[in-house]
Amino acid sequence: MSSNRAGQVRTRFEQWRSGYSTWRDSIDPVLSVIYQARFAMLMSVVLSLLLTLPPQTIDAVRVLAEDGRWWPVAVFWIGATLVCAYLWGSARAVRVLLRSHAGELARISPRVSEHIARAFGVLPLVAIAAACGRAIRITGAGEAPPLLWVFVGLGIVGAIALHLLFGLQERWLGRHESETGVLRRVVRTGCVIAMAASVLLSLVFAIDRGASSRAFGPFYSIFMSAMGWTVAGSVLVYWGSRWRLPLLLFAVGLALAWSALDWNDNHALRRLPTPSATEPRTLPDISTTFERWLDARADEDEYAVYPVFVVSAEGGGLYAAYYSAMVLSALQDQEPAFARHLFAASGVSGGSLGVAVFGALASQEAHNRTHAQDSMAASAASPFVFKAAADRILSRDFLSPVLALGLFPDTLQRFLPFPVPIFSRARALEEGFEWAWRREAERHDGWAQNLFARSFYDLWPSFEQGATPALLLNTTEVSTGQRMVITNLFPDNPLYSDGQLRTERDTHNITTLAKLAPALDLRLSTAVGLSARFPFITPAGSITSTVEGRTTKRRFVDGGYYDNSGAATMADVLLSMHAVGHEDTEESQHEHHKPYKLIWIHIGFIDRSADRPGGSLHTWKGLGELLSPLRALLNTRSGRTGSSVRDLRLTTAQLKEHRGETESIEFVLDLDASGPPLGWLLSNKSRDKMKESIQNSFNVESRETVLALLRYRLQTRGQPPNP
Repeated sequence: MSSNRAGQVRTRFEQWRSGYSTWRDSIDPVLSVIYQARFAMLMSVVLSLLLTLPPQTIDAVRVLAEDGRWWPVAVFWIGATLVCAYLWGSARAVRVLLRSHAGELARISPRVSEHIARAFGVLPLVAIAAACGRAIRITGAGEAPPLLWVFVGLGIVGAIALHLLFGLQERWLGRHESETGVLRRVVRTGCVIAMAASVLLSLVFAIDRGASSRAFGPFYSIFMSAMGWTVAGSVLVYWGSRWRLPLLLFAVGLALAWSALDWNDNHALRRLPTPSATEPRTLPDISTTFERWLDARADEDEYAVYPVFVVSAEGGGLYAAYYSAMVLSALQDQEPAFARHLFAASGVSGGSLGVAVFGALASQEAHNRTHAQDSMAASAASPFVFKAAADRILSRDFLSPVLALGLFPDTLQRFLPFPVPIFSRARALEEGFEWAWRREAERHDGWAQNLFARSFYDLWPSFEQGATPALLLNTTEVSTGQRMVITNLFPDNPLYSDGQLRTERDTHNITTLAKLAPALDLRLSTAVGLSARFPFITPAGSITSTVEGRTTKRRFVDGGYYDNSGAATMADVLLSMHAVGHEDTEESQHEHHKPYKLIWIHIGFIDRSADRPGGSLHTWKGLGELLSPLRALLNTRSGRTGSSVRDLRLTTAQLKEHRGETESIEFVLDLDASGPPLGWLLSNKSRDKMKESIQNSFNVESRETVLALLRYRLQTRGQPPNP
């Protein structure tokens, strides 16, 4: 009995092995085709994932559909069709050409290889349909732009049509390639065109910092780079197979080696060729400067208690920049005194750009004068509209140049053993800020045309006498994980003797750029860009400093890694400011200080992405051991934001209890299911929604509170308002 069972087991095993061998024989041709055309197929998969997974790509598709301009839409679909043709053509050409030189591949079924090449060729169009479907699901079927539905249909129909067209083309080539060498001529022509276009675009983008890409939109760079790199990689695969050398692996190995040796880091921070300061810079401390600033206010005597505002602005890409600038500009347009009462603004990432734009506008159009002088100036000429100017500056396309440099010269940089600074994609973002400012400055007489291209510290020719707020742009140092703040003032954060307000640990956590590198002079655009360097869209920026005779390279990334709210830095600012007029020393009791009231304004966001049908970006539970550390890092970024804001609310409550005259006000943008894009490109519809958000009941109440504080002067009598 046991021998019969053993025989049955052996028989079944032999049947299984025979079946496996038969299956393996049938699948080998497919594997051989995939191996020979592996690079084109890999590019097809990578491009398809790039089109469907990143939220920035989904947002860019939404922008394309919401704006509905025919030229970018045409470029998008023409580029998608061309890249599909190149993917199919490269996969098929490598397979056919290698088949003529490798007898072992002669048994590959032409129908199998052709269908595989076609499938990978049309995959990007299927991915576009899927991306548009995701955008519809996130936005909501009822609110989605009609063009998104059209794009879904075009993606599906286009994939089917191209699959059939590729089949017809294969039949024609099959009849002619063996006799006339048509395929070789087609391949040579296609390779020359793709490589020449890639080289030309790399040079053009390196010279103009990607500015020309704005005419075509962000997908133009994605599709053109996919064509160029598909051809380059397929050529390496072909000649590597002919010569029996792993040329593709060798190229990738060189890129990894140069990066590991840190030979080709081209992301060093741009320095001004001529520093604006002849000696190492030492920042004045906030407590001393604030006292002088307060005494210099032209309208100081018009208030019994002088309102002083400070602002913290959360990060979040261009939507954070736009919303922050809109909130501050709306306050300034309704009350011209706002800027001269705004002492400092702390920003992170996009919030840094928002407060920097407002600060730059204030440096040109805000004044330290009395309310009577405000009224005389308004009656003499049409008042300058801050909201309109900020809208024009931040409605520009900042994304396309970053993609253009990142996918062309900056990718080429990875294969070079030496740095080429003009290839850095971070420069495209910074110079985009400069270009946007210049375009606005051209509309106004007397404006500084290159304000964002000048030194960060030049924004304040006379800070204490002017109406431009101090800026504190937050970054994160890679090696320590601590804040590094680019600012014109030092948050000295003096220690209180009161045991209930202990700030020792906060005092030593702030490093400023002026302290880290006293001789380093950055442009305003570079300072803003460093605060917004969220890898991998923009790379970490590096500086080289010498401490005690030892040269050290230090890298910095987005300030949101440490605290995405800007509230941690603002807490130090508030504590430093509140020391003025409240010192407990005997000497200070004999000094006269104007009574003032500190009001902290926080500009933040409520993200409801976890509630929308598409879900949030970091909630997928798969690949737990591999991806959990990354998910924790990304989710901690948003989690710590709320914690920092709550801590600052507690700090202001303690200051009010122990020192009095301290309040907090918040402006909030609700990022609902149809929230604005998260990258560096905004559609008209997204901007309109953020403008409308400023008018909701909560934000209107906050705005009226700020205006009431500014408008309560001695002439009005009564009691000052409390937020």
